[in-house]
Amino acid sequence: MFSTPILFLIYKNIPVTVQAFDRICQIKPSNLYIAADGPKCSEEQEECSLLRDTLLDMVDWDCNIHTLFRTSNLGLKLAVSSAIDWFFSNNDRGIILEYDCLPDISFFNFCEKLLTMYENDTRIFSISGNNILVNDISLSASSSYFFSSFTPVWGWATWRRSWNYWKGTLDNYQEFNRLALLNNKLGHSRSAVRFWKKNFDDVYSGISTTTWAFCFNYYQLLNSGLCIVPQLNLVRNIGFGPQAAHATYDTPLSDLPLLSIKELIHPSIVTADQQYDISFSRLAGYIPFSLRIKIFLGKIKSILKSYFY
Repeated sequence: MFSTPILFLIYKNIPVTVQAFDRICQIKPSNLYIAADGPKCSEEQEECSLLRDTLLDMVDWDCNIHTLFRTSNLGLKLAVSSAIDWFFSNNDRGIILEYDCLPDISFFNFCEKLLTMYENDTRIFSISGNNILVNDISLSASSSYFFSSFTPVWGWATWRRSWNYWKGTLDNYQEFNRLALLNNKLGHSRSAVRFWKKNFDDVYSGISTTTWAFCFNYYQLLNSGLCIVPQLNLVRNIGFGPQAAHATYDTPLSDLPLLSIKELIHPSIVTADQQYDISFSRLAGYIPFSLRIKIFLGKIKSILKSYFY
């Protein structure tokens, strides 16, 4: 029986969700939280209800099941953040998985051991199971994980003490920019800084209303927090495609290898790997050439329309 509480975030897309949930079933957590956003329209009602019933039927072990099933749609940002609020109102630490994040079994023990080890180390903000640069990192590394200034949230874990910093708005953002915190963390890499600056700007101005993860990363940066990142990729996102919330197009991130950590070797130095942070930021901001052309043509069309009309 796995003792660390797990929060599983769902919406619809039954085949993908069941595939990810089956991994949770394999480790049989004693405390399981399932939070579901509600349907956007009457056409989604049946699928949402069927998914909830399907998951509950899959729990065939002795388990404390807690559910937060919304009757109406809150949208991604509010649905996820309020579910995590609910989760940490009942737990001081835990693992968080979204419906499209497929973990290797070793991911769960990786998180559990490090949640215990770094519980009282406030330098450590979070633990991720996702390493999108796994194909570029030497497997001869001397430790099982390293540290980053950013948290990849495709399968992750954290403590209530870290989540308490989260807000849906970016406080002190002008001071954040004045101190050039992104430049300090990213070695003045223009493309890496541009990725985070654009997304933070959009959240701050209200252009972006669906993301919760950029807010978490912002407060991690603001409080000089570190995220533990595994050398091997322990979680693969299997939700790319038309039904995805954001990644509706193919990217290099849609085909990452799913690997396993068999032995936990701790690093000797606790500091962010700046080169990883730069490369991670560049790859996270990847946009296919065809989509860039589409965006560019859309801007030209908008300019011409405003000029002639």
